[in-house]
Amino acid sequence: MLRKVNKKIGRHLAPSKPEKAMIAKRVRLIGGLVLLLGGVLLILSGSGRQLNGTVGFIGLFVLLFGIVGVILGLFGE
Repeated sequence: MLRKVNKKIGRHLAPSKPEKAMIAKRVRLIGGLVLLLGGVLLILSGSGRQLNGTVGFIGLFVLLFGIVGVILGLFGE
């Protein structure tokens, strides 16, 4: 039983395919950057229209999700 637990811990700490983990981090980082830029564009485009409250509010949420995505892409597992 101890050997099984040791193997599970070893696989978790040192994955057999580290390239796959790096690709996932890059995808998360790129997705976060896209959301970040989309949120900024929504906030800026909503500032001159009649529905600026709604578009700006949606842009704010997209911007926050983008910030979280960038942080997870840079510092996440």
